[in-house]
Amino acid sequence: NMKFVVTAFVALASHNVAAFAPGASVGRKFGKTSMRMAQEALSQDELKKMVGYKSVDDYVESGMVVGLGTGSTAYFAVERLGQKLESGELKDIVAIPTSVRTKEQAESLGIPLVTLDTHSKLDVAIDGAD
Repeated sequence: NMKFVVTAFVALASHNVAAFAPGASVGRKFGKTSMRMAQEALSQDELKKMVGYKSVDDYVESGMVVGLGTGSTAYFAVERLGQKLESGELKDIVAIPTSVRTKEQAESLGIPLVTLDTHSKLDVAIDGAD
């Protein structure tokens, strides 16, 4: 049975989003609303990265055939898969990208790619809700 992981991020309105953007600085010409918007934008990117990385960390194992989705959150999952292959933490992975953009990213990271013609059974597919 293939696992399908839909990565999504949750805006935590009740939490301090600035914790995810400690380097955010806003000049004096910006008001509190502008500063909050800058912090939220940075925190969304950080949340997407965290979720993308976690999807690979939690669901991808050596020897798997992995479907790689497309989008701003899936981008980070592809990045993480490349890191784990490069470090040797994961081995014998092949991946099937869902777009030219994902194919190019995966190739640049040294992720071995195949097609559904040669590998019709996926172990896990990771895609974003965006």
